[in-house]
Amino acid sequence: MFNLAYNKADEPSKAREEAKEPLVGIWAGVPLLALKQYVFFDDIPKIETYITTKSWWDTVDFLCKVIGDVGLRDTGVRPLMLEWSKRENIWIKRAAIEHQLASKGKNDTELLEQIIVNCLGSNEFFINKAIGWALRENSKTNPQWVRDFIEKHKGQMLSSDT
Repeated sequence: MFNLAYNKADEPSKAREEAKEPLVGIWAGVPLLALKQYVFFDDIPKIETYITTKSWWDTVDFLCKVIGDVGLRDTGVRPLMLEWSKRENIWIKRAAIEHQLASKGKNDTELLEQIIVNCLGSNEFFINKAIGWALRENSKTNPQWVRDFIEKHKGQMLSSDT
């Protein structure tokens, strides 16, 4: 069982070992978010399992924060999110789009552009909502990038339903 009263003076590897198991058993937001510094790239397959088995926007949107935190520490997340953006599963795609939302100005806009372009043309509400959310959040820290993105891709962004 994981000791939530972990003392920071304890050896980090001990906390990492203790933190490994709860990722399998805890999917509620608060415990995992509190442990995000102990979540690493190797844990992402477990998170992917939650995304594909606990598929709904609230679960996915929370888990994106954890993936985004790992992405700030591990460059392996970049190609994985690009690959996820090409998958058929809408929740995996949504996670790829949203994983940088909490980065507040540390976003890899080149990656975000590639991910969004891979998802453009979808008729899926949750994908289009995620694209809009990512663009809105980025407009707060990088409005010129968002304007340039929209100008560059406006033809692909127009809905065929209108």
